[in-house]
Amino acid sequence: MQATWQSVGSQAVQDICQRIDKAYQLFFKHHKKGVRPPNFKKVKKYKSFTLKLAGYK
Repeated sequence: MQATWQSVGSQAVQDICQRIDKAYQLFFKHHKKGVRPPNFKKVKKYKSFTLKLAGYK
């Protein structure tokens, strides 16, 4: 079963895009200063989800 973007809430997709954008901005900011980039986190280490306006019952 493959998930489609239509089944994901718009707030969750916006949050993902914002986190990716922030990560790129910080990477290049630190790269200019000569700071070593951080290690990637494994998928199993990321345990979070976004519910901004959807709420829950």
